[in-house]
Amino acid sequence: MKGNLIQRTIDSIKPKSKPYEIWDEKLTGFLVRVQPSGHLSYVVQYRHNKRLSLGKCSLLTPGQARDAAFELISMARKGASDDEIKRAARPVEGL
Repeated sequence: MKGNLIQRTIDSIKPKSKPYEIWDEKLTGFLVRVQPSGHLSYVVQYRHNKRLSLGKCSLLTPGQARDAAFELISMARKGASDDEIKRAARPVEGL
């Protein structure tokens, strides 16, 4: 599923019986993961089969999460190692 990940979209998300994802239409690799419990988290897929959680939707705005995702995707495109990308993501996860 794709959508424009803005606050109004995040606020309108409803959990389903199985986990699902909403991919951002503007930034490839940026998504929200929705759990059946209602837990929402921002995720970045920075390489094929390489993902990191950026944090809970209740703690980050879509803009903050998108900016963090953009930085990590940019690092990956410039050749940063997975360890470098994970270290750069830690401050975001700590929010």
